[in-house]
Amino acid sequence: MFSHTRTDGAGDSSNERDTAGSQASGRRSGEPSIVNAELKVKGDLESSGDIQVYGRVDGDITSRSITICPGARVNGSVKADSVRISGELEGQIEAPSVNIEKGAKVRGDIIHDSLAVESGAEIEGHCRRLTKPAAKTASSDKTLGGDAKTAQEKSFDTLDLKKEDAVEKSASSPFKPAGAAN
Repeated sequence: MFSHTRTDGAGDSSNERDTAGSQASGRRSGEPSIVNAELKVKGDLESSGDIQVYGRVDGDITSRSITICPGARVNGSVKADSVRISGELEGQIEAPSVNIEKGAKVRGDIIHDSLAVESGAEIEGHCRRLTKPAAKTASSDKTLGGDAKTAQEKSFDTLDLKKEDAVEKSASSPFKPAGAAN
């Protein structure tokens, strides 16, 4: 009775519904999803596109691109390809590209490949490079209660050279210690 399906066989009913749905929402592909300044959201947000926050979000945000605008506040983690913060964020950021602008306040860890921080921005947390999951590393050893020394540190522990030996060996090296005779 209320179906969009055509009985004459012309047209594709699924395409008609998709077109009608996108026209009804008023959004075109590529337009950002916006959390208005008067809006307060409790819960997680997920989008395959861009999200711009002008209001308040109490929850995690996952998207292709996230912008937290001046006056906006997010309590939760954000994960995207690109994150730009001008407002306030309390939670972890995980993105290859992170821009923290003047006036922004971030309280939480930042995991990134590229990080830009403008003068006047506040950050309270740790910053570290975004890495791909790999085999057991020195940092994972530490969290598991193991020895967190790097291979280089371990090799220095096992070396027991006397100062004279080191100077003698370096004399044959093209790199001479400071103050050594030519």
